[in-house]
Amino acid sequence: MPISNEFKNRINDLVSDVYIDRKIRKSDLPKMIGIDYSSLSNAMEYGIVPTPRIAMRMADYFECSIPYLLGLTDDEHFTKSKKNESFSDRIDLLCEAKKTDYAKVCKECKLYRGYLARWISHRYIPSWEFLDLLADYFDVSVDYLLGRTDDR
Repeated sequence: MPISNEFKNRINDLVSDVYIDRKIRKSDLPKMIGIDYSSLSNAMEYGIVPTPRIAMRMADYFECSIPYLLGLTDDEHFTKSKKNESFSDRIDLLCEAKKTDYAKVCKECKLYRGYLARWISHRYIPSWEFLDLLADYFDVSVDYLLGRTDDR
């Protein structure tokens, strides 16, 4: 798992604001976010970047973009999607808009040809590396690709 001081600092700032504003006990916060205690603890103590699915839950709870959560940007602007679209839904929409298919996306992104179809059929969210690659290919943000925002 990657380690990021920027992420560590950002998650600590967000968590301390929650403790102050909402008067929440430290042990209750992971349950409220929907993650296990070790994921939050590892993030806060060591800056260990969680899986995309856990990071999505954190970003949803803190109502921020994933790049903001990870400390990749200081832009706090985030508008939550009004649609209920998943990663799979967004890939399908983006392929349709680009008039392409999974095989061509995989070929152009130099991915194993079955990856995208497997992610879609199993409702799996790929690793950060693949999310970044696909977001660049479709010229959208990771948050858009994951269905978290309608801002491309």
